[in-house]
Amino acid sequence: MRALLDPIKFKLQQRSHRLQVLPIIIVYLNNVCDSRCVTCSIWKNNEALKIPAERQMSGELLEELYQNLGKWHPRQILLSGGEPALHPSFAEAVRKFRDIAGKVCVISNGLALSSCGSRALQGVSEFYISFDGHDRESYRRIRGVDGFERLASTLEILNTLRRRPKIVARCTLQKANVRRLPQLVEAARAMGFDCISFLGADLGSPAFARDLHGPADAEAIQPDGEDLLEMTDALRGLDYSDGFVEGGVERLNRIAQYFRALRGEGELPAVSCNAPWMSMVIETTGRMRGCFFQPVIGDFRTVNEEAALSFRRNLNVSTDATCERCVCSRSLGVAEFLRM
Repeated sequence: MRALLDPIKFKLQQRSHRLQVLPIIIVYLNNVCDSRCVTCSIWKNNEALKIPAERQMSGELLEELYQNLGKWHPRQILLSGGEPALHPSFAEAVRKFRDIAGKVCVISNGLALSSCGSRALQGVSEFYISFDGHDRESYRRIRGVDGFERLASTLEILNTLRRRPKIVARCTLQKANVRRLPQLVEAARAMGFDCISFLGADLGSPAFARDLHGPADAEAIQPDGEDLLEMTDALRGLDYSDGFVEGGVERLNRIAQYFRALRGEGELPAVSCNAPWMSMVIETTGRMRGCFFQPVIGDFRTVNEEAALSFRRNLNVSTDATCERCVCSRSLGVAEFLRM
């Protein structure tokens, strides 16, 4: 019965704005990180945040989530942050959230995963691991730490697990790496990733702790005209035939269009997204966002109270300033929902 009713509820809630089914729930286990990326300010929380519950999710809050998230019938729980593997209860969280959703995915820089134990790692269905530099020096320059060899060791461990997860290289493109598409693709293949997924660096939203530490350094991150010319030449020469480059040339062209638009050269890419109607983001304190980039609209206990309802009713992703500049644009349809 649930299998029949949930897709109907999912479709209807995008009109009523009152949520009954949340296929994807994102949980921020940590609000600190052991990388120091130029495109992100979360690592600045390492020193700035003094209240424990703001640094990492408390055991009490985790227990409350274990007791309550099942009512949303999630298909996937995504552990993020900050670096989720730094949480002392990471292994337990993987196990308990898997009991709720059946599928746990993890967004990680990969540096601490090797210390988590094979049992925890095998409980994860998919890892999205940050991969912004194709060699040791480029990795250190972009991500602020000398971690390329540690990342390679993590990939070796994940590839030898008895129950092997899917391993996706998540590459945030920006000034320091847009000219290196062929090297990034080949390095990801050589290290044992299943595919590489490219995103443009977010420059406009208060996400990634910029609401606490100030806006992104656009001059250091945004590619210039020559960077984009080389990027365009490189993406035309990539091999897309085996699906290793997720989204193919269309996704890379969209990223190039996004960067050109930021320079005033054309329109921003069109956005098609229903994230606030099919997911929620739960921060370490329990506060809730409609997506990674939108503001706090309550907490996970108030999904259908007035602040959250008003946000969804009034959000037009075609005209909202944050949505217009979004680097994700994720829309989940009923057919994809049924396949989850």
